[in-house]
Amino acid sequence: MNLKGTLGSPAYRESTLRWLAGLRDPGQVGYRLWSGGPAHLLPTCFALFLRELFCDLPDPEGEEAAELADWLLAFRNSENGTFDGNLPAERLGPRHDEDYLRLQQSHFALQALRLIGRWKSCSLPFIERWSTWEKLTGYFEALDWRDPWRESNKVMFVLYFYEHEFSRTGERRMMELYHAGLDWLRGNQDPRSGLWGISPGKRIYNAVYGAYHFIFFFMHLGLPVPGAAQILKHTRRLRTSEGFFAHARGGGACEDYDCVDLLIKLGGEDDRERLLATAASVLSARNPDGGYAWARSNTGGLEFLLRNWMPELSLKENAGLLLQRLKDLAGGRDFWTYSGLESLHCSRSASDIWSTWFRNLILAEIDDRFLHSGARWGFRRFPSLGWFDSGSSNDRPTA
Repeated sequence: MNLKGTLGSPAYRESTLRWLAGLRDPGQVGYRLWSGGPAHLLPTCFALFLRELFCDLPDPEGEEAAELADWLLAFRNSENGTFDGNLPAERLGPRHDEDYLRLQQSHFALQALRLIGRWKSCSLPFIERWSTWEKLTGYFEALDWRDPWRESNKVMFVLYFYEHEFSRTGERRMMELYHAGLDWLRGNQDPRSGLWGISPGKRIYNAVYGAYHFIFFFMHLGLPVPGAAQILKHTRRLRTSEGFFAHARGGGACEDYDCVDLLIKLGGEDDRERLLATAASVLSARNPDGGYAWARSNTGGLEFLLRNWMPELSLKENAGLLLQRLKDLAGGRDFWTYSGLESLHCSRSASDIWSTWFRNLILAEIDDRFLHSGARWGFRRFPSLGWFDSGSSNDRPTA
């Protein structure tokens, strides 16, 4: 497979954007997560993120940007500033409550509006929840760190809200709280593992994925990432025989990107070959329509089980992984649900916007670091999922 040639070809970009356009019904402003779903706030944000990566954002002064902004802002609560207009009608899963979804939707909607130049009027009255050091640390410490992947998202939401308000208003207190949040992370990192919410000897998957949600905040400010060497060591251990990083066959769009980004940002030339192999695995899993599914594997179940015993892990950890993988195989796993939202229930084999964005972020970062295909990538310039320093100047807040 010619990775460099494929990514550098205009046909790759054009087919992706053509597939994405098909998830927007004629006369409809919002996007669907996949061909079988309804138009929704979150997929509309993800569509703009994918368009950003492919340098296809609408003109901020144009009609399309105005229509998208109006559509997104219709979900905004005028009293507290959150984006939650759809939540009363949503059916939620067991792992994400309404408060989590309210913060997540606000986090993504504010970023989408920022990309189309409609964010500076979006004040955040709800940020008073974390308006002092005491409120901030109390919130972080009360999180259920037994699930560091989920809880790291809440930390990410809060830190982004601080950066949003500082960039929007220049209010110094927001930057001070941003730094206070980073100080809390430094003080609550496990010094032996370099991770959060885990003790050595425990399963590290969720803690590694969670660590990804923190590092771009440090790097965006030009600060060293605490425990970088330990984080790298654990991330490398997660790679499977297929070249992915999630524990299951075919990987997982979110988990794979988390780990690739950690390796690219914290690693170097030593990771070149494994990352190029991952890029080849990702590209080979592309659907004919131009999009990507959450997970797609060409490996048989028994082969995957036999080839992915991890000698670095304890017998107990390997037994736990084997049991989880057997459950995944037995269960079929035909569908997945984004953040437990029943309206975002999606076929695992179908192309969806979230997975297509994350799979292309993997390819774009690997291309930028190692391949240099000549493709144009529009990387995120404020600290959030997708932030990447490709060597151009970044809009860094004053420290």
